[in-house]
Amino acid sequence: MIRGIAGALLSAAACVGCAQASTPPGGRPDREPPRVVSVFPAPFDTLADLRAPVRVEFDERLSIRLEGVAELEEAVLVSPVTGAVRVERGRRSMEISVAGGWRPGLVYRVVVLPVFRDLFGNPRREPVELVFSTGAPIPPTAVAGLIEDRVTGAPVPAARVEATRRLDSLVYVAVSDTGGFFSLRSIPAGAYDVRAWLDQDRDRTMEYQEAQDVMAMTLGFQDTVVLAMNLLPMDTTPARLVRAEPVDSMRVRLFFDDHFEPGPTPGRGTVFLLPDSTPVAEGTLIHSTALDTILARERVAADSLRQLRADSIRRATGDTLPPGAPPGDTATAADTAAAARPGQRPPARRLPPELAPGPPQGGNPPAAQRGAAPQVPRPTRELVLVLPDRLAPGTPYFVEVTGVVNIRGIPGGGGQAEFRTPARPDTAAPPPPGDSVPPQAPPPADTSGP
Repeated sequence: MIRGIAGALLSAAACVGCAQASTPPGGRPDREPPRVVSVFPAPFDTLADLRAPVRVEFDERLSIRLEGVAELEEAVLVSPVTGAVRVERGRRSMEISVAGGWRPGLVYRVVVLPVFRDLFGNPRREPVELVFSTGAPIPPTAVAGLIEDRVTGAPVPAARVEATRRLDSLVYVAVSDTGGFFSLRSIPAGAYDVRAWLDQDRDRTMEYQEAQDVMAMTLGFQDTVVLAMNLLPMDTTPARLVRAEPVDSMRVRLFFDDHFEPGPTPGRGTVFLLPDSTPVAEGTLIHSTALDTILARERVAADSLRQLRADSIRRATGDTLPPGAPPGDTATAADTAAAARPGQRPPARRLPPELAPGPPQGGNPPAAQRGAAPQVPRPTRELVLVLPDRLAPGTPYFVEVTGVVNIRGIPGGGGQAEFRTPARPDTAAPPPPGDSVPPQAPPPADTSGP
């Protein structure tokens, strides 16, 4: 009796071992993903039996585990949408159909997303795509696009795209890949409304709170159209000022709870003195990316001004440049005399950073600069108030902003926020009117005789 039970247990264990995938002893390990060996109907063929399912055959068994989807139907896209998608899977195959059968006179595109693995865990990397007809000619059209996050500029994977043809309201669907790219092939010509959204709850319905974008498109019979879609959450409330901090004595950085498009900024800002709320000045609002450009230009202008002043002082004191010295070097008479002695070199001098020569003109730029793409301004939650006059140092103020428009075009934004200027006067702000480059001293008169 005991021997019989032990034998049964050993047999059961052996059967369980046979049911698990393993590489035969001495064989090569399986590192290849499942490959498609046949499809029905054939690509670009005409399907006569409208009740026949689309069939995809693989070269090996598929794991029942799916990657990134909860149900098998979520892994299959059928365009146009004419009924609920139904999927039946065998060991090495799957059959795809739609409720009510395929409609006559259409061109269908079936896409199986790469969510499958084989029994050894090797995943498919590419989708399976099949285009066939139920009686209509297959047009050589294509729509491709890139989906990005409007604020960060990053590509958005797994975003759902629906193109609705206005003529018959047929909907053609796609899903963006890991790089944010999507495509729609062989769809009929016409005018379309295209919408893309990040389907967070995977219900295939665009919800108000989901980041989205909508645009119109016209497709010709042989057209290839490229779209750029930017997802942004919906919003119905105006932007509100959260806090303020001074950049310098003439500019105040403003932080909001919403984003703004780069470019001209509507609205107005007024600074009041605390504690009596006396109006001090009304300024101009600019986008924070515009301030970065202004500050860079001011640094260049300040460097040029310092160099002109150094040259003026050098000429006034009679200093000259030693041979080979770059412009702006403040050489002394001792340096010049040392350079004139045979075999004697003047002492090495380190130029101040503000007078250091810039990069050479022409030729190849430094390696760190080669191939650098221009930066595209992105939306930001920061605006800058530029004032016509300097604010007093170490003084409390508050700023009132009205009439700003957020990235969704909702007007009426603004608010109030307090700030305090730095205790010491700054030199980073633009010089007030009348502060110009000092006149250069004339060169010493030539008193030597003929």
